Amino acid sequence: MFRPKINEELFLSSLTPQEKQLLTAESTVVKMKKGQLVFSEDGIAFGCYLLLEGRVKLYKTGVLGKKQIFQIGTPGDMFGFHPILNEHKYPDSAELLEDSTLQFIPSTLFFRLLKSNNDLCICLLRALSNEFESLLGQETMLAQKTVRERVCSVLHGLIPHYQEGEEVFIPLSRNDLADLSGTVKETLVRVLHDLKEENVICTTDSKGTIRIMDLGKLKRAGEID
Repeated sequence: MFRPKINEELFLSSLTPQEKQLLTAESTVVKMKKGQLVFSEDGIAFGCYLLLEGRVKLYKTGVLGKKQIFQIGTPGDMFGFHPILNEHKYPDSAELLEDSTLQFIPSTLFFRLLKSNNDLCICLLRALSNEFESLLGQETMLAQKTVRERVCSVLHGLIPHYQEGEEVFIPLSRNDLADLSGTVKETLVRVLHDLKEENVICTTDSKGTIRIMDLGKLKRAGEID
């Protein structure tokens, strides 16, 4: 359900050795703390980011301050490049879910790389096309599925981001899970309680970290093919 993303591997594989040297020389590696904003909605887009370590949530703020999270970024993901392409301000906000390390790529450098590298342009076009297709699926999910089905779909979509071997532990807050599912925290908590009663999930610590217990039941509950 989450957008396919352009990542560090795809980005770097599109660059020549000389361009990689240029990237190293003109980009900046920064460390930031959990909860910090990398950029905010309507901010000027001075550049984009590669997430080297940590996790980030990308969200849009709607009516009455309600957030809609549409993407979770994990190590290797690139984000914040859309407004560089259309020379607009950031359309969303990026907040760190963990202490993180990021590589900041100035917009001037990003444009120079695009102008000189057709492979990079094709890589971005494919990423944008895949994002559009995924966004349609996400909008359909939010519009047509029940809250229970949405919560299960969200948990299933988070598995690749948090899987460690055979285990899946999801440490997201209840507020973030509610924002991802397009519901309110109170409703989310009731759905999670039901899923625990059905042994689909369990919580593993005082912070409410969710462990996926039965993937098959989760997929059936979310009407996931």
